[in-house]
Amino acid sequence: MQKIKMDFHVHSDFSPDSPSPMIDMIKRAMEVGITDLAFTEHVDLDYDVTDPGHDWNFDQDTYFDAIRQYQNDYHEKIRLYAGVEIGMQPHLGIKNQSIVDARPFDFVIGSLHSVDGSDLYKRVYFDRHPSDRAVEHYYEQYLECISDFEGYDVLGHLDLYIRYEAKTKTVAMKSYFDVLEALLRKVIENGKGIELNAGGFRYGLGQNNPGMDIMKLYKTLGGEVLTLGSDAHTPDQLGVEYNRNIERMKSLGFKYICTFKDRKPTFHKL
Repeated sequence: MQKIKMDFHVHSDFSPDSPSPMIDMIKRAMEVGITDLAFTEHVDLDYDVTDPGHDWNFDQDTYFDAIRQYQNDYHEKIRLYAGVEIGMQPHLGIKNQSIVDARPFDFVIGSLHSVDGSDLYKRVYFDRHPSDRAVEHYYEQYLECISDFEGYDVLGHLDLYIRYEAKTKTVAMKSYFDVLEALLRKVIENGKGIELNAGGFRYGLGQNNPGMDIMKLYKTLGGEVLTLGSDAHTPDQLGVEYNRNIERMKSLGFKYICTFKDRKPTFHKL
């Protein structure tokens, strides 16, 4: 198979938290040798009950027009994919499924940014729970979400919580192992996957999200569907840690990484 360099978690200014025009991301991706680039713009409904009426979404008509135009303009230089990062919560399964079904997305990341109606970024959630319980409940919510919503292809940045609360990084896996194992088993049984998200390095964590222990457990349980993404919001973040992450995954025994087209994975040998 053709050697690829993929980045399957990227945001442009179609997402509320990115200032970067799509064309700037594409040009930088080509400069750093990325062959396969997926724009995964944010849809995050009801993301914080303390700030009602401010759902994260984007103009999907304009987005698809832009993607199609750039695919046409740059088809000889880079493969571009239309993706979305869906913010999951247990009560949003039907709404999120309708969003995914309404458009010809190539790729869908299912992420958990809010727990019990509280945006993790704002840290209120961590004030309500001891660190070990906060982590366990986070995975309980993830498991509940994918029980009602199967419209994702991979789960995004598992262990995201450590970006926002340093104490959670020290929580022993044994305190949440059962629910994490159940979550990963369900992902595998449903033919879905997870991503290795390099954004943790940008947050100064010195690791990916998820960390190597979760990646090892996923592999041990039989997980094979795996994407790599930078979670870039600006051009300088594209492709971060890519080569090192390839080696890290090889060391755990992974043999393939995946790209997605029309919601179907293609396996590329490492």
